[in-house]
Amino acid sequence: MSVHPDNGGLLALPISGQLTDLNRAGATLHARETLRTGNACTLTLTAEDGADVELAARIVWARRNADWEYDAGLQFDALTPAQAALIDLYLAPVAS
Repeated sequence: MSVHPDNGGLLALPISGQLTDLNRAGATLHARETLRTGNACTLTLTAEDGADVELAARIVWARRNADWEYDAGLQFDALTPAQAALIDLYLAPVAS
């Protein structure tokens, strides 16, 4: 998983981080890099076939945590049926 923020065209770097609370509406991202409310970003997930799928999102809240890192809430823009299905696969329980 990587996130590419759009901060007005000044800089677009992949951000590695930990994604939690993933659902069809969005997710929570924990990262070391500065995250700013209102920035657009692209979340890249990897499908079962190894293909990368990009999800357009916006940072709807961001705050520095006790570790001096950042937590941010991402809200997805309109998902295609294929993107929604990929998120469902990420959320599906693993059969044992």
